[in-house]
Amino acid sequence: MSKKNLNYQVHEIDLKELIIFLKQSKKFIISFTTLLTVMAVLYTLSLPQITPTYKSTIYFFKPNQVSILELNKMLFFKETDQSVFYKFLTKALSREFQKKILFENIYIDNTDNGLIDAYVNSIKTLDEDNHEKSKLAPYQKPWAISVSGGDPKITSSFLNDLIFQTNKELLKELIDASKIEISSRLKAIEIERSVILRTQQNNLIFDNELLQLNIEEEKLKLFKFNKNELILI
Repeated sequence: MSKKNLNYQVHEIDLKELIIFLKQSKKFIISFTTLLTVMAVLYTLSLPQITPTYKSTIYFFKPNQVSILELNKMLFFKETDQSVFYKFLTKALSREFQKKILFENIYIDNTDNGLIDAYVNSIKTLDEDNHEKSKLAPYQKPWAISVSGGDPKITSSFLNDLIFQTNKELLKELIDASKIEISSRLKAIEIERSVILRTQQNNLIFDNELLQLNIEEEKLKLFKFNKNELILI
C-alpha cells in the first residue's frame, strides 16, 4: 500500500469517528446551547430598562423697539424692553404656570403628578452668570429655555406652547392693568371736573383746567386694545 493511500484511509477514519462523536454528544450539545440561550435571555431581562431622554431648547430675544412702541400705544402706562422681558421670564419660569400649560394641553397623564413634576423640574434657563457675561458681547445673545423628557414631540410642543401662552397672557395682563388705570383716571377726571364746575370763581385758570381734563378724557376714551395683533417675544 502506498503512502498516499494510507493518508487517505487515516483521514477517512478520523472523519467517521468525528461523526460518531457528534451523534453521541448530540443531547449534550443541544442541552448546553439551550442553557446558554436561556441564561442570555434571563440576563437581558434582568437589566434595567433604559428609557431615552430627549432635550428640547427654544431660543428667544428681548422684544425689539418696534414691539415696545406698538405696545405703548395700547397702554396707559409706558413699558420698556427690560420691564416687559422681566415680566415675560417671570411668568414663563413660574412652576404654577408651567403646570397649567401641561394640564391645559394634555401632553401627558394629568393624574400622574410625578411625571408632571419631572417635566417641570427639568426646565432650565440660561444661567444668570452667562447672561451677565453676554452683556459684554458686541451683539445680543439669545435667552434659552430647555426641557427634557422621554418624548421629543411632547418636549418641543410644550416649549412652543409655553412661549406662545406666556406672550399671550402677558399681553392680556398688561392691557387689563392699563384698562384699570384708565378707568380709575376717568373717574378721577369726573371728580375733578365736578369740583371745578361747583367752584364759584369763573376765571381763565379754571377754564383752562377744565379744558385740559376734557382733552385728557377724550384721549383716554380713544385707547384701542388690539392684543391679538402684537407679539412681544
